[in-house]
Amino acid sequence: KETLEFIKSYVDFAKEHGYNAVLLYLENAVRNAKYGIYISTTEGLYAFHGTDEIDYDLCNELGITVAELYYNGGTIIGGVEDLGIEIVAPAELGLNTCQIFSKFHEIISKYEANTEIAGNDILVNGEKVLGSMYRIVGNVFVWAAQASFGNHDEIIEKVCNKKSSKKPSRLQNVDKATLESEVLKWLQKH
Repeated sequence: KETLEFIKSYVDFAKEHGYNAVLLYLENAVRNAKYGIYISTTEGLYAFHGTDEIDYDLCNELGITVAELYYNGGTIIGGVEDLGIEIVAPAELGLNTCQIFSKFHEIISKYEANTEIAGNDILVNGEKVLGSMYRIVGNVFVWAAQASFGNHDEIIEKVCNKKSSKKPSRLQNVDKATLESEVLKWLQKH
């Protein structure tokens, strides 16, 4: 259970920046001993936002939906052509970021040459094609990732105040539907 101070800070942050209703719904389901897998569906651009600064006014002006995920790190920009996935589960189910991330890497490596894991990202030919984050709050494990199929380089440059150390790129040899299908098949086994 979270402390009263944590809940108050969460509510204050949500009042100031808005909140991700879907993520809150999933976390509540987990607190009731269930799990959730959410595939982002959007008609426009979205941002998985961590703790690094982001230009909220510009996001609003450009129609970018900001999902506050409260992880330490930067912002992951995606759109309708990208695969955004969030996994929320009770910690006691034993899912962990290494297990999930390794499976994504294994699947992407079937289609793309020269893949590597670099921190919370997957690179192809040294360029970032998948960004991810995770956090654990109480007994709730949250992992989210975005696999890039679209070109958002200009938006990333404008919206993200902190420059990424990794050059953004896109998956070329696998399509969104195939990657989503393979990931969901694997997750349904667990």
